[in-house]
Amino acid sequence: MNLAKLMKDRGLNQVELAKKSGISQPLISNYLIQSPRGKQPTLRNLLALQRALGCTLEELTGIPALQGIEEKIAKHRPTPEAIAFAEALEKLSPDDPRRRAIELLLMDMKPETPADPAKSEPDVK
Repeated sequence: MNLAKLMKDRGLNQVELAKKSGISQPLISNYLIQSPRGKQPTLRNLLALQRALGCTLEELTGIPALQGIEEKIAKHRPTPEAIAFAEALEKLSPDDPRRRAIELLLMDMKPETPADPAKSEPDVK
């Protein structure tokens, strides 16, 4: 992982990066150790570090296969409205009549996955 280099390039220390990313300073310190026994960041924390450092996941991790993954993740991120409905749903009892209405709204808010072009085109011979 290129965390130390990116921090140095941006003039950030662990405390500053912790504030920008929302990740605790001790956890950032663990990520910087880079030993086989060192703690590895979760995807959520990688995304937070990536945003705080203003880089791509590929730059942060050094893994070329992650190129463009941010856009793919963003397409499946729930909207603020969907999050609010989900939180409201959690507070309702199972027999509350409003529950089904909120469930239907949430189903309509799911991001659509693009159709597979191979499946959508007619088989013409």
